[in-house]
Amino acid sequence: MSEDTTPEIETATPETETTTNETGSNLADRASRLMGQTKETLSKVNAGAALKSTDKYTSKFMAGVFKTLKILAALLSLGCLLAVAYALFSYATTTTPSVHAPVFDESMFESGSKGAGASRRKPSNEEFREIRNNFGDKIDDVIDAGSLDAKDDYNNIVEVLFNMDSSYRAEYINGARPFLKDFVAYYRRKGKEPTLEISQKALYLRYDAFFGKAVAAVEVEKQLADAKRAGYIDLAGSAILFLMMLVIMTLLIQIEENTRK
Repeated sequence: MSEDTTPEIETATPETETTTNETGSNLADRASRLMGQTKETLSKVNAGAALKSTDKYTSKFMAGVFKTLKILAALLSLGCLLAVAYALFSYATTTTPSVHAPVFDESMFESGSKGAGASRRKPSNEEFREIRNNFGDKIDDVIDAGSLDAKDDYNNIVEVLFNMDSSYRAEYINGARPFLKDFVAYYRRKGKEPTLEISQKALYLRYDAFFGKAVAAVEVEKQLADAKRAGYIDLAGSAILFLMMLVIMTLLIQIEENTRK
């Protein structure tokens, strides 16, 4: 049985090799035909025209984008200029508040409210002479208006002015005389003659207390005014910086447009 089977195996081997050769030849032919078809198809495609067409639409799209950006930049630039103008105008028109001396009012005495006398530092001889030279005549007017002591009250008023911010001294002494004058008239209308002690209290307690409140209120207003001015400066600076960025962006867009042309 083994001798009959062996020749069959030997004759099968040449047939397999022949089939493999034929298959490889067919694949090669098909590949060759595909390559030929591909070349023929590609030869019919105008790559340059296709790229030009694509570039044409891209250029139109980018031109629209650049135009929109330029319009937007122009509007934002106008807004920046308006913001700068507003900030500078607001800065210039933000005034620094000033202290106004209290005007005599009967309610100051009828309400029963009193101020507390503040401790004061005594000026040196040179500082005393400086205040006396600047406000000596007005201090005399205050003493006459309230019938105060020409020596002790003179020194006390100098001390009050010395311990006060120099920017408030003129307002204080200018308001003290009419205040005491109106106080004396008010007291006499009540059928009484104001004594030295009462006039002193009216000046050093009532007038000083209301003047101190006016100073405190102005200090708060000054801080608010300074904060507002600082805010306006920040607004103007930010607007100018943003405007510069818009100008740079517009220049870059213009350079890109000129390059495309």
